[in-house]
Amino acid sequence: MSAGGDARAAALVREAGRRIGQVVATLVCVVNPGVLVVAGDLASAALLTGLREGLYPLSLPRATRHLRVELTRLGERAAVVGLAHLVTDRVLAPAAVNARLAGG
Repeated sequence: MSAGGDARAAALVREAGRRIGQVVATLVCVVNPGVLVVAGDLASAALLTGLREGLYPLSLPRATRHLRVELTRLGERAAVVGLAHLVTDRVLAPAAVNARLAGG
């Protein structure tokens, strides 16, 4: 692929990031997460830049004041590791364990 093709692809990925950021802005305002981790085949600096460009203007300052938006460090294992943490947190949460011990 030519250098011009790479620049065009990067611009398209950045635009995709902007659109994703616009959608995620509502979620960030409601959930107020501390970190937003981006993973997947298109995860790149261009996607992250676009995501921030779409996210921050539409989000409440309080929701994004301490928000970290970053690329995953887990690579292809990100989805599996995230799912394992989610299941573990739900199954081993104190309320879930207490409910099982109480028979409910």
